[in-house]
Amino acid sequence: MINLIDGAVGIEIMLEQGVAAYKLPYNNLLEGKKILSVSFCHSDDVPFTPSGNPTLAVGAEKLLLRLADINSELTKDYSISDIDWKADQLSFYQTLDFEKSELILTNLENPEYFHGRSVYLIFWYGENCDKEIPQSTQILSFELTISSQRTLFGDYKSLNDKRIAQLILSFPGFTPTAKVGIDRSQISDKFISFAGKDSMIFWKIPLRFFHLSYVKQVFYLNNLSIDFENSFLECSSETSGESLFFNIVVL
Repeated sequence: MINLIDGAVGIEIMLEQGVAAYKLPYNNLLEGKKILSVSFCHSDDVPFTPSGNPTLAVGAEKLLLRLADINSELTKDYSISDIDWKADQLSFYQTLDFEKSELILTNLENPEYFHGRSVYLIFWYGENCDKEIPQSTQILSFELTISSQRTLFGDYKSLNDKRIAQLILSFPGFTPTAKVGIDRSQISDKFISFAGKDSMIFWKIPLRFFHLSYVKQVFYLNNLSIDFENSFLECSSETSGESLFFNIVVL
């Protein structure tokens, strides 16, 4: 069985001193979706959320994610430490009931670890199935020169209606158009939102998740089509004009 990703959503939970339980913020992009996996963003890798709030530096072992399934009404608890270290071994496949899902702080000692910081989680949704990944694929590419704190991708007509299996961030010194490529050290403050035909399919996902040597388990997209004209990159700090370069595997 493999997970085929239909999309992913970044959700921020701001922590407050003395508060032990936080209701999972509602996001309409996850409404009715089957959650396949959850990723926890380290402060070393993602020091700030898209809102500019600092992420949690220590204390992940004191956090519990409680997810309720709106269909079965069953609730499962997941340690954030387990999500961090062995997410690929955990069984999710739940449709979220936001009213009953929450982040729980299991130990209120050392409140200075938590107050004023955020937990940033990525919820991946899609299909768990026994399909085989097609061997007949084509590799294309596209690039984006960062021009502001919010940069639109633009109209990539050659990629319209392509069925995408993977998006792979690469780090050439120079892109094919002779632009300076971005360095690995410069991606921690950058987030991608990709649009589909009718709605966003990736929402504020840290750029490093598209660098496949970073992720613990390589993921495949469920033959997705992307509306690049309405997709964008956000940076939580000022930019210096580097370019992103992606290889794209299409069916």
